[in-house]
Amino acid sequence: DGYTLSKTKAERLLWKFLEDNDDPFECVAILPVVSIGPIQNPNREIGLSLDLVKKCLGEMPSVNVSVNLVDVRDVATAHVEAMLRPKEVVNKQRYVP
Repeated sequence: DGYTLSKTKAERLLWKFLEDNDDPFECVAILPVVSIGPIQNPNREIGLSLDLVKKCLGEMPSVNVSVNLVDVRDVATAHVEAMLRPKEVVNKQRYVP
């Protein structure tokens, strides 16, 4: 899948850039799965993720699959925590909220 491949390549390029350039800045990779949460755009009744879920539930036959979801507020908390923690703890780490 092109999307997943592009995310993987981008992260690898980031770590290589840091290594090749003597770590010019601190970095933490936060890698959420499918994010869901409150709608922030007042011009939309539902968000894109919810559009997809409703489409799947309404138009697809029932199948036995699992999907990992994370609340977007938890992703935001992970970003804040990464900024507030000592760099010795989080620098060059990967987190999947």
